[in-house]
Amino acid sequence: MTDNNRLSRRSFLNNVSTVVTGAATGLVLTKANAMPSQLTDIQPEKDTLPPKAKGYQRTEHVDTYYKLADF
Repeated sequence: MTDNNRLSRRSFLNNVSTVVTGAATGLVLTKANAMPSQLTDIQPEKDTLPPKAKGYQRTEHVDTYYKLADF
């Protein structure tokens, strides 16, 4: 093979990879820009929201666990 032929293949593959990468990036950005408007249209009902955590509470079964786990 000649050097000219190798260079043309390299430039072709370089151009193809650049075009594919640019197209994929454009597609991702288009999808990303479309998603927030779709998500803001849907509002969850207040009844379906999970209750807020009350944090750690020491109850009878927790005390029993501590007594049984004591060495």
